Amino acid sequence: MQLAEVQKLGEFLAALASPAPTPGGGAAAAVAGAHGAALLSMVCHFSLGRENLAAWQDQIQDTLVYADAARARFLSIVDADAAAYVQVSQAYAQPHRNREERLQRRRAIADALYQATQPPLTIIEITAELVLKARALVEHSNRNLVSDLGAAGIFLETAYSIARANIAENVHGLGDDPRSQKVVDRWLRTSASVEDTLLALRASVIALLPSLPTAPSGHR
Repeated sequence: MQLAEVQKLGEFLAALASPAPTPGGGAAAAVAGAHGAALLSMVCHFSLGRENLAAWQDQIQDTLVYADAARARFLSIVDADAAAYVQVSQAYAQPHRNREERLQRRRAIADALYQATQPPLTIIEITAELVLKARALVEHSNRNLVSDLGAAGIFLETAYSIARANIAENVHGLGDDPRSQKVVDRWLRTSASVEDTLLALRASVIALLPSLPTAPSGHR
């Protein structure tokens, strides 16, 4: 069983706060995504079996199955991201005393950086599907849980934003390595749709929430 699946939240946060290099931002992104998936599952559970949502029961059930699977996938990425970081650290630690060692080290670093792009790319791809399903549920789920649906969107947006930053760092490190373009292409195939859907999800949730008073202009 993966470490992230058995570790208590407090233990994970303590590890995140520690001087150890892992877990780090990538793990936090995966955990944020898992929170979003879990909240989406909860919304589905409280929407199944409701007479006023009879026409959308298949859609709700499909979303529940996907969200449950996504939660497990996110948790597996916690350990995958840590393993990728270790590989990068080991590559940078290789000796580089002569030309042959420098070339070998450079290849090892490029390989490790490319592998390090895979966990955040997977986070973004899972998030892309989840936010589409969440957006589709806004009008077709239990209205009492609209704030939870919004919270799911916020967690997924957090996961996406952290993953995007990690990809940017690793692509920069890859430089002119041909695999850098492969990463960018995979990123571009997904990123625009995620951002648009996140904005639409946020706007649709806000539209259903009761309004709050706003501070007068210039008020601190």
